[in-house]
Amino acid sequence: MESYAKLDIITPRYLSKQYVEDKGYTQVLEALERGKWFEFLGKEVPYIQEDLIRIFYANMWTVTSPEEGQDDRVYTKINGMEIEITDELIHEVSGLSHALTREMAYDEVQFLKSLGVTPKGNQTTIAGMDPQYRFLLYLVHYNILPRFSSRSKITQHDSFVMFNFLNNPQFNWCKLIKGHMVYVGKDLGYAPLIMDLLKFCGIQTSIPKMITPRTANWEITDTTFKNQSDPSIASKPRDALGKSKVTMKDLAKALMSITKSQKSMHKDIRKIRDKVDHMEDFMHNQWGYERLQNQEPSQEEDNVEEDDENEDGREDEEWY
Repeated sequence: MESYAKLDIITPRYLSKQYVEDKGYTQVLEALERGKWFEFLGKEVPYIQEDLIRIFYANMWTVTSPEEGQDDRVYTKINGMEIEITDELIHEVSGLSHALTREMAYDEVQFLKSLGVTPKGNQTTIAGMDPQYRFLLYLVHYNILPRFSSRSKITQHDSFVMFNFLNNPQFNWCKLIKGHMVYVGKDLGYAPLIMDLLKFCGIQTSIPKMITPRTANWEITDTTFKNQSDPSIASKPRDALGKSKVTMKDLAKALMSITKSQKSMHKDIRKIRDKVDHMEDFMHNQWGYERLQNQEPSQEEDNVEEDDENEDGREDEEWY
């Protein structure tokens, strides 16, 4: 438990249908309704108890199934109660699909191009992405495959999840979430879901002076989700020729941002390599997902100074 005691919990995010409608994200809205996501994403949790969430992860273990082709069994233990985390339990609490998994043909390169993105392997970013798909990726990073770092990047897992979100309402989301819980590492997500799981199992979750009450930034709004492609964002003043007025201060800030992004890109690749290996094994076993070829780190990546890294490698909330 000691290694989990000081880990931060990923900020909960809940979503209103009205917000998606107001933004005009029609394809994402249709997928949200078709997959019955609003029961999972729209629940306004009044509080979380961070210590219980840390214990949930710290006490988690898996048992290999003796039957070939069967999932590993996942357990945790809280206040002396042993809880088996099953697809059915997650479905009961979240309402997400869990019964059938319908396989669909998936071409990652073509799918990314359909989002307005130029595929660049491990270096693929959100640059050029259509606004509504940036919003979908935001949901992936906070709610479906929650993580602290590399939110400006699109991993193979991200694109696989986005594809099934938009195209496959029969995908087994409960199994995916359960697998991600096991390999979550230091990124302690799913706080609202875990609170509901514990309540469902009869665990006391409202101990006075130990709860963290809901705050305004738990709701997804224009304040918590900023989109640089949004035409409502004011542009810089322009001169009589219609050209943007750029100051030396602007250029300096841009240069610093580029430098920071370049260093961040290399450090994040190193930090998520082990997690990618774990998730590839899980997704290969469950869905026959093709593993990446092992790649040696580039010389440039090896030369990035460790002193440039943050202690926990996390990026600012405003990743776009």
